[in-house]
Amino acid sequence: AAAFAALTLLVAAPAVAVDDPIVAPALARQIVGETAEGYLAFVRPATAAEAVLQRRINAINIKRREIYTQLAREQNQPVEVVAALTAEKQLERL
Repeated sequence: AAAFAALTLLVAAPAVAVDDPIVAPALARQIVGETAEGYLAFVRPATAAEAVLQRRINAINIKRREIYTQLAREQNQPVEVVAALTAEKQLERL
């Protein structure tokens, strides 16, 4: 299990990085945060003025899901396990 977790986190780490010029400041201001499920989400309900930010979050989460799905297939694990392990590591970094 430890080897699986280490491998998953090494490969998934680039997927977790958020260098988006709209999302990164929202993370820094704690408008958006990492969830325990491995995805980004608003800390409070999004406003209509934050539609662009919501679309960027959705796009990042779609990319994360694709990477988690690929890793899950390779490791014969549920996608949710891969996502949660990645989230755990990301939350430790924060």
